[in-house]
Amino acid sequence: ICSILRKGEGLGLRPSDSLAGTLASDPAALSLAKQVVRLPEVVEDAAAAGETQGITAYATELATALHAYYRDRRVVDADEPETSTARLALMDAARVSLAATLALLGISAPESM
Repeated sequence: ICSILRKGEGLGLRPSDSLAGTLASDPAALSLAKQVVRLPEVVEDAAAAGETQGITAYATELATALHAYYRDRRVVDADEPETSTARLALMDAARVSLAATLALLGISAPESM
């Protein structure tokens, strides 16, 4: 994810401040955004149950949704800066949620492989 954000930055594209608008009509973007915003609920449920299983499942679901989104969408496109900055914002939100999820599980989230 970090390399995608760096690629955008190299083209002068930074994540927008809002996910609204450009991505609202994109079902894949909405699906990924719904996964991202589930994190607080997942953590609350895991804490109430005293189990990490829900957090682990969420991490897998989020990674799967993120992979599908990236596979099917061109995130960084210099010819479509408005769409690219919105997609970069979504990728960054997914990065933050995934990193937080991994941290809760005691797993580091490297910025590069």
